[in-house]
Amino acid sequence: MKSMGIQPTVFNVNSLIHGFLEACSLNEASSLFDEAVESGIATVYTYNIFLYHFSKDGKVKEACSLWQRIMTNGLVPSNVTYNNMILAYCKVGNMDMAHTIFSEMVERGFKPNTITYSMLVDGHFSKGDAERALDVFYEMVGVHIAPSDYTFNIIINGLSKFGRTCEASDMLKGFVQKGFVPSCMTYNNIINGFVKEGAMDSALRGLQSDVPAFSALIDGFCKKRDMVRACELFSELQQVGLSPNEILYSSMISGFRNVKNMEAANDLHKKMINEGIPCDLHIYTTLIDGFLRQALLLTFLYNALIAGHFREGNLEEASRLHNEMLDRGLVPDDTTYDILVNGKAKGENLPSGVS
Repeated sequence: MKSMGIQPTVFNVNSLIHGFLEACSLNEASSLFDEAVESGIATVYTYNIFLYHFSKDGKVKEACSLWQRIMTNGLVPSNVTYNNMILAYCKVGNMDMAHTIFSEMVERGFKPNTITYSMLVDGHFSKGDAERALDVFYEMVGVHIAPSDYTFNIIINGLSKFGRTCEASDMLKGFVQKGFVPSCMTYNNIINGFVKEGAMDSALRGLQSDVPAFSALIDGFCKKRDMVRACELFSELQQVGLSPNEILYSSMISGFRNVKNMEAANDLHKKMINEGIPCDLHIYTTLIDGFLRQALLLTFLYNALIAGHFREGNLEEASRLHNEMLDRGLVPDDTTYDILVNGKAKGENLPSGVS
């Protein structure tokens, strides 16, 4: 634009700065910002873009420096400017300074909004002060500022994390009466809270029909080594038309490993493979750890190698590995024979020594 003699507007500059920051190009954004300030086209909105970038990452020093430049250049902060500064202090847990900025905001005639109060509530929960968080929430309601869905979720999640899930559940009922529509994440926070408290029956009563909710409960039962209940929920999940994902399989496999049932763990692993669900490093590490505990690792590794060679059509090498397995005194398991039978079904010859 400049090469054509066209001066960029503040809108153009703000859009470019925002884009550079989104692309993590801080140097380019800073250069453009400085140029906009020097040319006099930068507005408080221009500063707010940069201020939010620093505040969301808790970079208080940089945020304060920018705040000082706003004042020095004679610009009037906006609600957004104050909110950004409050956010910066909340992110680093300096709630005293966050409230100092809040008080200054009110004294200068700015009206705190839902975002302002929500950040303070979240900041206190993050700092570990649930009572102060609730005080701010009730203050918000007292001055007739309507909480948003974001605010409600902060309250539910915060109380659940602090072992006050029953209270969170009761508050949720009140929120719903006021028109709040809970998301799956809201219910999952409640369920995770009950699971952490060991209140599995309460968690079951709050169960919603989505995979993350089932996953939270199943993981809880697996960690309690109650694989009977975990399996019941695993079956129920499929009965209501949902499909287990990698996270859920990982919990189940870890659970069976912990109760030394590697046959069941391996069956789930095979089920994952058959359904095309990818296995990550954690799942393979869990399986290997379980097999090592039961001295079954070599059989597992031979099975994997034999299956791999069958898939590649390397029948001779598959046969050699099977014979080597027998020569080493390893006893083929059900998985070994499944691999061999599947190879035969595909028209491949069975390795020697298999009846």
